[in-house]
Amino acid sequence: MNLQELYDEAGQPAIDALAFKLGMSSAYLSLIRRGHERPSPKTAQRMVACEQRLRLESLRPDIWKDNASVKPRTDRSEAKGGSA
Repeated sequence: MNLQELYDEAGQPAIDALAFKLGMSSAYLSLIRRGHERPSPKTAQRMVACEQRLRLESLRPDIWKDNASVKPRTDRSEAKGGSA
């Protein structure tokens, strides 16, 4: 389930309750719900921990394909080469 499906099923009170649990605004979750923002990997994990109907692969399919147990990809690249 993604945020839009949660909204369709349970309405704005469910989004408000999730926002309260996460310590963020309902407006930010609405931006995520409408596709204007993407949650960070850590935020997506927190969202799923607070609302177990949500799925990582629906919140960030670019990171979690069909396996919610996969660790998030990091965008940090390690510097190669010797020290100065």
